[in-house]
Amino acid sequence: MLILRKSWFIKQICQCEGLGIRIEAFMAWTPSVWELTMEDVLRLPLSPAPTRRRARVVVAVAALVLGLMLVGQRSGGVPVSSLSSPRLPGAAALSGPSIPRLEQAVSGPKTSDAPPKQAVALIDRAMGFIEPFEGRRHRAYRDSRGYLTIGVGFNLDRAGAAEDVNRLLPGVGYRAIRRGDLSLTDAQIDVLLRHDTRRAMDTARRQVAGFDSLPVEAQLIVIDMTFNTGSLHKWRKLRAALVRQDYASAADAMHRSLWRKQTGQRAQHLIELMRNLSRV
Repeated sequence: MLILRKSWFIKQICQCEGLGIRIEAFMAWTPSVWELTMEDVLRLPLSPAPTRRRARVVVAVAALVLGLMLVGQRSGGVPVSSLSSPRLPGAAALSGPSIPRLEQAVSGPKTSDAPPKQAVALIDRAMGFIEPFEGRRHRAYRDSRGYLTIGVGFNLDRAGAAEDVNRLLPGVGYRAIRRGDLSLTDAQIDVLLRHDTRRAMDTARRQVAGFDSLPVEAQLIVIDMTFNTGSLHKWRKLRAALVRQDYASAADAMHRSLWRKQTGQRAQHLIELMRNLSRV
């Protein structure tokens, strides 16, 4: 929904009067603020004019409305819920397929990036679960596999790491971190850890069917493994066992993997936790 001030919009329309747009209908309206949709724009009253001129007028007005909407999205606007504005005259009498609202056509449906409360609680627990394995380092270092890392297992060499640092820690230079010139605070490390933990949780939820029905302990194990390995896509036997909630078979799949040999005590601890679930 696009929000326009009447006086400003009339001023712009007046400048186009020579192209054939009639403005009398607009002058009689009382609200000082309007809500306009794309279907309203296409129904603007036009006087008889050559087809090409009429088409140019509609395109020009539509472009004007689109530009105003983009500006309004950046600077904010009047809440739609606080307005009660009439539709353009004659709109109810027109038939034909409904045209999507302009805002939805441009930006898509509005969604929230904030996870639900249950997910936030799980992320908090997973952060505490992961950190003892990863440790906490305020300056960049090379991990056991040779990757440049900082904080709690934040891989500076992975694709998208620079963009994530610049977005999550504005004013902190990614290159300076790589050179070891900067030392992150605990709060900055927590921001990176929360981002990576949520990313691991979202990946695990996509790859493990029925993730939300697993016991919390199993969810934490799966999140930690995803945090450590990046993906469980190739762990078909493990994922199939988790779907059946067969935790003994899941522990066996973990035990027989190359990951166990490479990860050592961390892997052994997770295997024991998973096996304990089968004894409950």
